Amino acid sequence: MVLLHHRLAFPPSRWKQVRSRLGAGRPHTVVLSDRAWPSRSVGDHRKTRHHGFRDHLRWDVAADTLVLTGSREAFELEADQVRALAEECPAHRARAPETHCCAEIGMGVNRCPPHQRRPYATLHAEYSSTT
Repeated sequence: MVLLHHRLAFPPSRWKQVRSRLGAGRPHTVVLSDRAWPSRSVGDHRKTRHHGFRDHLRWDVAADTLVLTGSREAFELEADQVRALAEECPAHRARAPETHCCAEIGMGVNRCPPHQRRPYATLHAEYSSTT
């Protein structure tokens, strides 16, 4: 999974090229404070359903990688689900590889008529290993 701020204007189609130049890397652990992903009020979540609200996450898949793009507010509004997918699912699958682990990440309101490529208001992201 790759998380990008929308102001970078990074086209997901370039991810494969960038990833090929990264090298093997090394495992590391990052510990975030409880305040790193602040909880948002019910009112903040309700405003996302308003037709004029445009600050939603966008998604794409490039080189078998989920790419989420958005503003800080968009990521904060979906922080619980993004965090679950990034942190909890790998640990869950390590304990019980045969089990299901997923997240429902909000992508805004359903579009009428639906957007041809991404018509749904929720992205169902399922964690799976590449073994």
